[in-house]
Amino acid sequence: MQVDLSKYQTVKERKNLFYKNNEDGRIIVENITPPNDYLEYALFKATIYKNKEDQEKCLVWSTGYAMEIRDKEMKIASSGKKYESVNFTSWTENCEESSVGRALDNAGFSNQKCSKEEIEKAEKMKALFIDTTSIEEKLKSSKSLEELIKNWQTLSPEVQKKLEKVKNELKQKYENS
Repeated sequence: MQVDLSKYQTVKERKNLFYKNNEDGRIIVENITPPNDYLEYALFKATIYKNKEDQEKCLVWSTGYAMEIRDKEMKIASSGKKYESVNFTSWTENCEESSVGRALDNAGFSNQKCSKEEIEKAEKMKALFIDTTSIEEKLKSSKSLEELIKNWQTLSPEVQKKLEKVKNELKQKYENS
């Protein structure tokens, strides 16, 4: 399925629309990550109030939560170069903005069910989920495992780990038969 990103709003666009419609509105964001876990992941809560008076009276319009797991290793681009992903350098900022996006969506500030950033993230994540059935078929028909993974260095670490596991399981299976 091809996604048209031009039809999705960014969180920034949603915030601008919120403040345009609610000049005295408030978006309050809290880092609610447990103290011992803040280097592993981030957990944020965003709370939206229509105005200052609603905030003073604790009349919440909407809330949104988000969690981002910190990347501990650099990613490898298809060109083979290492790079720092957003969650390698800025997992907390990414999480904060995601919680705001969820809260804005819950308050009705969205033309879709998710933000442009979330769609882009989902598209990037597709590369991590490979069809192991097709790998198994290729291994069955391949005379050497190296033939299948000759471009190993161009794969992301996540895909490399998944392939390595499948390769070892299948190698054992077919060498013992």
